[in-house]
Amino acid sequence: MTARNKKDERHLNDVEIGPLTPLDLKSAMRVLARGMRNNPNHVSAFGDDPELRLLRLGNFFESVNSIAKWQALVARDVKGTIVGVMAITRPGECGFSSPHRVRALSGLCADNPEAGPRIAQWLEAWRELDPEERHWHFGPFAVEAHLQGRGIGSELLRVFCAQMDAGKENAYLETDRRDNVRFFERFGFEVVGERTVLGASNWFMIRRPY
Repeated sequence: MTARNKKDERHLNDVEIGPLTPLDLKSAMRVLARGMRNNPNHVSAFGDDPELRLLRLGNFFESVNSIAKWQALVARDVKGTIVGVMAITRPGECGFSSPHRVRALSGLCADNPEAGPRIAQWLEAWRELDPEERHWHFGPFAVEAHLQGRGIGSELLRVFCAQMDAGKENAYLETDRRDNVRFFERFGFEVVGERTVLGASNWFMIRRPY
């Protein structure tokens, strides 16, 4: 794990990490959608139009939450505004752990019927590679788009990893961004699989407790 740089330290003085409250759920979903709008899987699944993709992705995240029953950690600024979100799913409750959930989530875009098969292909690929061994499922995870690169995501991840180490628990994630692979490797995640999904490389990573 790398040390925080001075830029990170200055920004982190203004954020607080804590649990998500039910009243803030919609705000958290919007942060996730804005922060992940341009991820390759999301562009392929939800379309090229950035604003329409943002709307569809927000609806998707809200539906995932209703099915997977996420827990979440959030980063808040000095005004209490959520600026970063980390969703976490308990062992055995992964959001894509059954074909039924894949079918339910793939039927979200009534305004774009072509999206359904793409979403199903993406989620099925992730479901197939979900490890059988006990693990906490990490993600989705995003920082407000205009605040990325300021250490907020690192601080969220430090808190999560400390919790996993304290409980001697495995953590698992998927990502469709190569720069995320390098970022997660800094915190002890290692790549255990790679697959092309919707034309983009997807990486599957696990972290074992220290």
